[in-house]
Amino acid sequence: MVFRGGSNRLSALSIKSIKEPGRYAEGNRLYLRFAPCRSKQWTIVFRRDGKWHEMGLGSLGDISLKRARELADLHRQTIAEGGDPTAERRLELTKRTLRDYARSASAASR
Repeated sequence: MVFRGGSNRLSALSIKSIKEPGRYAEGNRLYLRFAPCRSKQWTIVFRRDGKWHEMGLGSLGDISLKRARELADLHRQTIAEGGDPTAERRLELTKRTLRDYARSASAASR
């Protein structure tokens, strides 16, 4: 995978012009990953417990550049406070899954 680093921030126009697969730096460890299958996904890279981690924030079609910056700031704040954004995401997904299961079970029993 090609790494496109630098201090240049991405813009809506520069994102549209991306044609080559790779990882394009937005700044502050926020990246736009452009896969060979033509999908574009926002990721944030962070260090926790001495190891580097990468967490997806969502696809470019679902998450705008502005929203990706907001989410990255939110996750950086969580990390600075000693939290783990990946663990928080897993917990939220588990809650959502259990809530959906409970709704479907109650609808089926009616």
